[in-house]
Amino acid sequence: MKFTRTYSLPGDPYAGVSFEPRSSRIVNPDGSVIFEASDVMVPATWSQVAVDVLAQKYCRKAGVPKATARVQEDGVPAWLQRSIADGQALEAMPRDAQFGAERDARQVFNRMAGCWTYWGWQNGYFDSESDAQIYYDEMCAMLARQIGAPNSPQWFNTGLHWAYGISGPAQGHWFVDPTSGEAKRSADTFSHPQVSACYILGIEDDLVNEGGIFDGVVREARIFKGGSGSGANFSKIRAAGEKLTERGAGDESEFAGLGDDGTITEHRIILLLDRAQNFLAAAAEEFEIDGEFAVDFLDQRQALAKPILRAFDFKLHHGTERGSVLIARYVVFAHVE
Repeated sequence: MKFTRTYSLPGDPYAGVSFEPRSSRIVNPDGSVIFEASDVMVPATWSQVAVDVLAQKYCRKAGVPKATARVQEDGVPAWLQRSIADGQALEAMPRDAQFGAERDARQVFNRMAGCWTYWGWQNGYFDSESDAQIYYDEMCAMLARQIGAPNSPQWFNTGLHWAYGISGPAQGHWFVDPTSGEAKRSADTFSHPQVSACYILGIEDDLVNEGGIFDGVVREARIFKGGSGSGANFSKIRAAGEKLTERGAGDESEFAGLGDDGTITEHRIILLLDRAQNFLAAAAEEFEIDGEFAVDFLDQRQALAKPILRAFDFKLHHGTERGSVLIARYVVFAHVE
């Protein structure tokens, strides 16, 4: 690809953009400070909302070395080579001053634009080194002028490894090797970070194996940790009451609601009603009434779900024995009334 300059000048990505120190605070109603960042350098034209989002969310809060050194790579221009912490320079500093947070918007712009350019270079996107340099400068300029902006995971994750050498343990991400074209597991968190904002997870009709319900919980946690969001397609999960292909301790459809905050839903009530039938006799005895009454759960559970849902205003763990006992008590009590 070829690029021409629109917003930047050779050697100055931020030509015409003034930067100034600004502060950002989050305060409790009682006046106590939750978060405060003073003298964060940002473009002078930015609103306070933009400053707050950058300072509170997107600036890396820890692990940013105060001195870095380039890592030599064959075929990569010197200005585009990635950086790591300069151990020798850091040793000359007090220990508590060696690492810190990003405090300048240009650090964030540079790491994102630099990493994009680095990836583009590795994959052969640019016609020349000059085109790569122009691309880098123009992306920095557009970010500073708010002409364009990526999604949140890019701000959170992109360039932390390229600019600072931040890595971290592997999180289960994959990437396409630019040399072989093959998909490979990433060896760490940030050399090939999570940069997409939205995911749809396909959930198989399986409880514990790869691609199944609880594997979906792990995958969703990974997505959330990386700053993204997800939805899930549960269309393959069988309905409550359907037979299992292999006998287990419980119907896996009982676990379909796992993954949120545990709030009672009508769907959860219906699932709990299936299990509550086992506790009806004990509940009837507890209320000292004749337990010889029939409640056909298969026919009535849908009708029972709504009043039960209204009756409970607290959180309940779906599928637990305690929940089923409470539901059974409610059914018996409602029958008496």
